[in-house]
Amino acid sequence: MRIELVLGAGSAFGLAHLGVLRALGERGHEVVRLHGCSMGALVAGAVAAGSDHLLEQRVDRARLRDALRLLDLRVRGAGLVGGRRIERLLEELYGERRIEELDLPLRVVATDVSTWLPVDLDSGLLREAVRASIAVPALLPPIELAGRILADGTLVQPLPVPPEPDPRADRVLAVSVLGPPAAQPWRTGVPRRRTVHYVMDSLSIAQHGIEQAVLAAHPEVSLIQLPAGDGASALSFHRAGRIAALGHLAAREQLPALGL
Repeated sequence: MRIELVLGAGSAFGLAHLGVLRALGERGHEVVRLHGCSMGALVAGAVAAGSDHLLEQRVDRARLRDALRLLDLRVRGAGLVGGRRIERLLEELYGERRIEELDLPLRVVATDVSTWLPVDLDSGLLREAVRASIAVPALLPPIELAGRILADGTLVQPLPVPPEPDPRADRVLAVSVLGPPAAQPWRTGVPRRRTVHYVMDSLSIAQHGIEQAVLAAHPEVSLIQLPAGDGASALSFHRAGRIAALGHLAAREQLPALGL
């Protein structure tokens, strides 16, 4: 079946998209168009650029030290992380590929922080579009692109369902990694968690609410939904392999019920 695939935001949880893509391939489905936001944009970009094997290699061998190497921490600025090391990763994945020249049509969603509106990026350098889409507030600074200041698309469109389906696709399939939480760290009171974890948890709550509104407005969209958490946090990039495996398992369980 020809699938128009929507990959939602979710920081480290978004690495589950790799497992979902693996399950779709195992069942013989063909992805004909991709839409991505934040981590969903990073994964979608790798698939469209044909470099998903490089991303999977990094995910399979990810350890805590590998995640820490991506963090060029700084005291001043619009984000706790400067972002240069992450930009080098994007250069490794995408090189100088341009969105309009990719084998698969791709739409990356970011947020214009001046107008508070979503911005669809479907042309220009892929690495710049994804860098804008993953600019999580307080963590990564926004970037200037095409005369606009752009930040994480999660702020306005964490699940970037297209307004109209692609006529070449038989089904629009959205993947949300921000379902109801699998773990409830607040149940026994206020836990001793660092501020950045609380910020990420709070963003996930807001994102989940936006996603539910989007899905209610698009009942025609099929949905794979993974619970947020399940022993990991939105910053558990060192558990990338396990998160991808959970996405694969969830997709194998949910796709048959969707007729896929």
